Amino acid sequence: MLPSTSSEAKFKLTAQSFKNMDLPIVVLSIVLVQGLAHVSQLILARLLSPADFGVVRNVEAALQVIVILGSCGMPSLSAKCLAEVEDESLRAVLIGRLALLALSASLIAACAGLVLLPPFVPGIAQAYLRYAIWAVLFTCAGKTLLHYFQGVKKLGSLSTLTACFALTSLTLLVGLTLLVGLSGWLIAKYASECVLLLLCLW
Repeated sequence: MLPSTSSEAKFKLTAQSFKNMDLPIVVLSIVLVQGLAHVSQLILARLLSPADFGVVRNVEAALQVIVILGSCGMPSLSAKCLAEVEDESLRAVLIGRLALLALSASLIAACAGLVLLPPFVPGIAQAYLRYAIWAVLFTCAGKTLLHYFQGVKKLGSLSTLTACFALTSLTLLVGLTLLVGLSGWLIAKYASECVLLLLCLW
């Protein structure tokens, strides 16, 4: 009977959690964010030449590696640790320190990437990688701050922020790429990450 009782308790807890987390908003946000990520690639493929689109894909693949290394698990740690802290002032101190750690780790990862990644990136994309690589500092810090809302069980706010970020990113990407081509993509990348930071801090 014990396993059954335990399973039933877990089910009730999960059901209650879903009830309290604005499930429709969460689901809509996930669909929107994932969908816009694919739409943005289709739009870029349309707006850019095949060579320029290849540059984008190569640079983004390299940046993803650096983001994984630079994050050092801080976003997950942010959600886990904040869930265990009740005091709001302590939460503020904790998220600030985790964001600083993410910034420091991503800076180290970006510097290492400048040295180690160029052999794996085509020559034409290396120049853009050198400019884009510093965006990972904003990405890692933003992801860490964003997971604050998961840690304090404000998943409705988390979903709203991620949806706003996805829509803003797509708008900036399309507008700036139309205006100045590949350089516009690079500017949009920095602008989008800055928007994420501002949304989290606001």
